[in-house]
Amino acid sequence: MKEKLEDINFVVRTGQQEKLNQTIFDRYPNLPKDYLTFLEDLEYCVTKEEKSWFNTIGDFNGTIDNGFRWNEFELMILEYYDEEIDEDAKVVIEFWNNHIPFLMSCKNYYCYFAICLLTDSYGQIVYGNEPEFEETETVATDFLEFMTKLITKSLDKKYFEQIV
Repeated sequence: MKEKLEDINFVVRTGQQEKLNQTIFDRYPNLPKDYLTFLEDLEYCVTKEEKSWFNTIGDFNGTIDNGFRWNEFELMILEYYDEEIDEDAKVVIEFWNNHIPFLMSCKNYYCYFAICLLTDSYGQIVYGNEPEFEETETVATDFLEFMTKLITKSLDKKYFEQIV
C-alpha cells in the first residue's frame, strides 16, 4: 500500500511503534479492523504539498504536532457555541461521535473523509467539507474500497482532486 500511495503523490513513513490511545477506543469502540490494520504501522502519510494527510496514531494520541488536530473540524464548529452545550452543539458532537475522520485536506478548502460508525451505514466512507462539515456524501462502501479507488485513481474526480 505504501508504494501505491507514493505513486499518487503521498510521502509515507511506516514503522510506527505507538499504540492507539484508549480514549480513542472509548469514543470509537467499533472501529473497522481493516482501518486499524492500515493505521497500526503508519507513522506519516501526507501529500508532497502537505495539503492532504491521513491521521495517524500520533495525531489521535496527540503526540505529534502538525498544526491540525485530528478532530480539528469538529473543534472549529464547536467554537461557535457558547461554553454551554445547547441542542445544536449536541447534534454536532453526536455526529462526530459516529464519524472518525481519517483523511483531511486543505488543498482547495477544508474537507475530510471519515468512516461512518452508525449501525445502518457502518463502515461507509463519507466526504464532508466546509462550511457544513456534518453534511456528508457517501463515497465508498468501506475503507478497503475507498483505498482501492484512491490508489487506482478511480475515486470520483471531485473527491480525488481534493486530495492529490
